[in-house]
Amino acid sequence: MFSALREILKDNWGWRGQIWHLAVVDIQKQVRGTVLGWFWLIAKPLIFIVTLWFALEIGLRAERTVGDYPYILWLSLGLIGWFFMSSMIGSGSNVYKAYSYLIDKMRFPLSVISSFYGLAQLIIFLFTLLLPVIVMFILKVPFTIYALQMPFLIILMYLFFVFFSIMTSPVSALSKDFHNLIKAMQTPLMWFSGIIFNVEVIEFSWFKYVMLFNPITFFVYGFRAALCDHYWVWEKPETLIAFVGVFLLTLIVALVMYKRLGKEIPDVF
Repeated sequence: MFSALREILKDNWGWRGQIWHLAVVDIQKQVRGTVLGWFWLIAKPLIFIVTLWFALEIGLRAERTVGDYPYILWLSLGLIGWFFMSSMIGSGSNVYKAYSYLIDKMRFPLSVISSFYGLAQLIIFLFTLLLPVIVMFILKVPFTIYALQMPFLIILMYLFFVFFSIMTSPVSALSKDFHNLIKAMQTPLMWFSGIIFNVEVIEFSWFKYVMLFNPITFFVYGFRAALCDHYWVWEKPETLIAFVGVFLLTLIVALVMYKRLGKEIPDVF
């Protein structure tokens, strides 16, 4: 297991230049041929956030405020992270098939593929993060010292989902049914994470604790803690401990999968 971790770290350090280059190329493919270019990376999340906000707050008359700030800001801070995480859960769990030409013809290190795809999605996330920041300026919500934990949360989010990709991509390459199962899990993971509704209002206390083991919940809580709720993530130890447990389990399974199935993947394509 530790040999697999050393191999992954060595490959990613040795290919760090290619990881950055391929991430940028991957983004350029998405905006190539469009007049507005990189603006589309923000336009789609913006339309989704505004539409969902209108449906929930105006249509269904959800809470207009959560704590001391408007629901639109609370919602956007949850959804911004979800756009990155949903890409890593859906497409990120199938990168070996999506970039099979790198494995078949160029013999890329498998972990590098997950890394550059994750980096591409992270760059897009940083662009979309401008949306709630703009809302904060409009609503005059101040930045505090708690915002300093945002870089830590962003790096942690990237690392977790890269290892999630390393864990799931080998199985997805061997079984289409497994990838379909992962994609099917995206909807319940979103709804049972606290992105749309406030977990604190749930009456079933046992269900709250179950939701804490959803890694998406940790990052949703974290982004809101940094920018709006103004507390350090370790001030809610139950959330942090649950995430650390899930992270360690994901890391262990990812390393085992990488070691056992990594050599078989090139023969699949």
